[in-house]
Amino acid sequence: TSTRDNSSSMLAVKNWSQALDPTYGLPPDVAFNIIEEDGGDEYSREDTIAAHKYFLAMVSPVFKAMFFGLTKETREVVPIRGTSKDAFTLMIHYIYQKKIYWMGKSVILLLEVVNLAEMYDLKGLMEEVKKPLDKYPLTPET
Repeated sequence: TSTRDNSSSMLAVKNWSQALDPTYGLPPDVAFNIIEEDGGDEYSREDTIAAHKYFLAMVSPVFKAMFFGLTKETREVVPIRGTSKDAFTLMIHYIYQKKIYWMGKSVILLLEVVNLAEMYDLKGLMEEVKKPLDKYPLTPET
């Protein structure tokens, strides 16, 4: 089942994205710090991406193992490598059911999201990102 299928049945909540709003009253319990490579040098982005461990674990077996497995992650800020902040943010927005306009995104960004969907076993996200990718004309330049 896709992420949307799993999350749509969870307590019949209509819009999970409201949980990311600081005024909602459900504070996040984990943050992700994306460490990007820029010309061979790694650097850490100061701003983090906040989320909720239980919610992430409900939609991804990888997050479930990360936060509740035998070698669970205990840091409040989890470093993430191998992707961009924009791609990781899109994945989190997808998980929380925020509306995403895929058609305006670059092919590189979409491919980074495909990698994240595979890495975190989010089949619904993979299907979602393939739609705009199928519409891009592939040429030797792209």
